[in-house]
Amino acid sequence: MSREVLTELCKLPHRGGGTSNERKAAKIIYKNMKFLGLNPRVEFFPVNKNGFFFYDLIFRIAILVCIILTFINFYAAFFLSFVVLALYARETYVGFTDLNPFFKRKSQNIIGKIENPNARRRVIFLAHYDSAKEMRILTSKFAEFYQKKLEFIPTFVKNPFFIGNMFWYLAILFLFLRLIGFRTIFLDVILAICFLINVFMVYTVVRIMKADYVPGASDNASGVQVVFNLAERFKEENIGNIEFWFVATGFEEGGRKGAMNLVSRHKEEFLDKDTYFVNIDGVGADLLVLLKAEVNENSIYTKYPKSMINLALKTAHRLNMKYVVTKSIAVLTDGHVFIDRWIEGITLVSLDKEWGYKENYHQKTDKFKNLNFGTIKQAEELAYEFTKDLLKLQYY
Repeated sequence: MSREVLTELCKLPHRGGGTSNERKAAKIIYKNMKFLGLNPRVEFFPVNKNGFFFYDLIFRIAILVCIILTFINFYAAFFLSFVVLALYARETYVGFTDLNPFFKRKSQNIIGKIENPNARRRVIFLAHYDSAKEMRILTSKFAEFYQKKLEFIPTFVKNPFFIGNMFWYLAILFLFLRLIGFRTIFLDVILAICFLINVFMVYTVVRIMKADYVPGASDNASGVQVVFNLAERFKEENIGNIEFWFVATGFEEGGRKGAMNLVSRHKEEFLDKDTYFVNIDGVGADLLVLLKAEVNENSIYTKYPKSMINLALKTAHRLNMKYVVTKSIAVLTDGHVFIDRWIEGITLVSLDKEWGYKENYHQKTDKFKNLNFGTIKQAEELAYEFTKDLLKLQYY
């Protein structure tokens, strides 16, 4: 397995979205795509310094103001609460809007292709190349406890922001109850609890915004290397009647902005051919995982197509990959952007064998020396063979 791109990316201290290091990583990827003869191009898009954390912070501060206003000017509080809820619903279901006019930066996608103008089908291999900020939930020890010991918690509440959001919605509910006349000590106590929980969530978001970027070896330099290895293999095979795209997306960790820009900018192209995707995201841990669903912070499940999951499992069985499992995760990947827009495909991630979670996920320990290269190779083989099986199906 080739490791050149992975090694180069891991020499950077981090690849934070919108930073100079992300641009350096983009240049590394562009250079290597050009070397492979993929005729790469770079597509820029604007981003906000802190991504979706900025929006989350604004919304949570606004709900705190709503709770305070309910004891001063209730109708102003009620009006503001619905404005905030409407904005948050838009961000959750449609996509994040750059509300902050300041601190704008640029990120970029790098797109290489094996082009075939007469092809009726297209497969997009993608992996984000930016790295995240360290996930601070109060302390690193608490984060470790949350990941290691709380496996009994259902997937839909695994997202750390879920609890904060539930108290947000409770605050809206009890604000409404107070408007229609239910003004009791009990309601005031509940609102006070909601206020304190949201203060805690504001504190948590600020800690994350101030955190350092992590190296991002597994998440997701490993995925980028897999995409390059696939490009090399498919270029050598010269499969007819198919067009391949190899995409390194930027600013995934700040709200999947790269994937959103890709799908938005090329939606007409994606409609003119049967288009499928294979998303590789963090495959440097011990256990390769095929995602069956993704769950956002509001507990909304987005399921991957059963036909894709079943085909990938059949491919894994044929390859004797006994450790491939399906799982729902309480975070969103670039794959979510595609399936949310009715483009079929699969996403591969990896988990730690001992924890059943990502041991180095968004931590400073996500370094080259901690990578499991066997899992990276396994991800490459499954993606490669799955694609070949997909192209063999008559109805595709």
